[in-house]
Amino acid sequence: RKAFEAVEGLSDYSARRNIVQRDVNMDLMISFKAPGPDVIPVYLKHPLHLAAAAVSGPHETARFSFDCED
Repeated sequence: RKAFEAVEGLSDYSARRNIVQRDVNMDLMISFKAPGPDVIPVYLKHPLHLAAAAVSGPHETARFSFDCED
């Protein structure tokens, strides 16, 4: 959540059980709204986001996915 809070323009943060059915998916879904597609790379490259990803093991990171809706 700290990375979300650190990136200007993001809103409507939600963390809940994942309901998207895929063979490889995490049990947790984090969602938020961004003002435009240019903000997503800012979030993904933010040091706090990268730090959270760095403490994840290879089995976890293999199950990360990212979706975007217009």
